[in-house]
Order: sequence, then structure tokens, then C-alpha cells
Amino acid sequence: MAFFEYNANNEDGRQYLYQDFAAKYVFKTKEKEWKPRQKGIAIGRMYVCNPLASERYYLRLLLTVIPGAQSFKHLQTIASHEYSIFKEACTAHGLLDNDHKWVACFTEAITFATGHSLRFLFATALIYQEISDPLALWNQFCKHLCDDLEHRLNLDHQHRQNIPSDIPNLHLDYGLFLISEH
Repeated sequence: MAFFEYNANNEDGRQYLYQDFAAKYVFKTKEKEWKPRQKGIAIGRMYVCNPLASERYYLRLLLTVIPGAQSFKHLQTIASHEYSIFKEACTAHGLLDNDHKWVACFTEAITFATGHSLRFLFATALIYQEISDPLALWNQFCKHLCDDLEHRLNLDHQHRQNIPSDIPNLHLDYGLFLISEH
């Protein structure tokens, strides 16, 4: 990407964010490189990116807050730690909410809510993309989310022989299935 190349080879553009770069530099199509703007003004424009686009969205988000990006690796490195995906870098940069509010919510809810209610809460949070690390939250609260299912599966197994009994943690798999049905 020419933007990265320019910043890697020249220090004069490193103070600008990606969206502000076009106001100070012009892209020479024939040479496929950026040059300092000599005259006139320009307004740079970034393509809109939906959060459902996942990593592309997080890449765009990082470009809007990290001046002078020199590579994708540069965008993924926060405080000398290189993250493997852009979403993790966004979280480390403080651009995304962490799941502390959800941990607090589920910690409180497990004292009075049924497994069914907890699964519905979890599914709702997933649908509206409110959880930044669903797997970590699942691992922390899966026993509570599925606390009613082991008994339910045992009752079903007594009546039907097609439910496998040799699968470890079958109730957790069943809980994930029920969450996916919401």
C-alpha cells in the first residue's frame, strides 16, 4: 500500500492520520506513490465500512486513530506487543469496549436467573454484537448458562435412546445449540 510505503520511507507524513493524508499529499497514479502536495487543497475521503465487515472494519478504525502508519504490522502493534488480528489491536488501543460490564452483568445474574434466561441474555448480546470476546465470556459462565441442561438431557435419555451418552459435556454442546436457536 503506497500510504504505508511513504510513511516507512519518509518522516514528514507520519504526523497525519490516514483520512488527513490527502490534504497534504497527492497520489501520482503513474508512479503509484504519494508526493507532497504543491498547490491547492483536497479533502480526503474514506470508504464507509460496516462493523459486520469484521477485520476490515477494525483496520479502518485503526487507520483513523494511528498517525503515520507504516505497515499492517505497525497498526497491529500497541505498546510493543503485536496482536494477531486488528480487533485485538483495537481493544488494546481502547477503541472497543471490553467485556467487564458483561462479566459484572452475568456475575449478578447467575445468583437469580435460570440457565434459560442466561442463555437468552447471552444470545441477545451476541446478536447485537455487544460482546468483544464471546468465547472468553462463554468459558467463564458456561456452567451457569447450562446448569439446567444436564438434568434435562438425563430425562430425555431415559425416554429416547438416540441421545449419545458418551460425549463429555454434552449439556454444554446442547447449550450452544440452544443459544444458536435464538
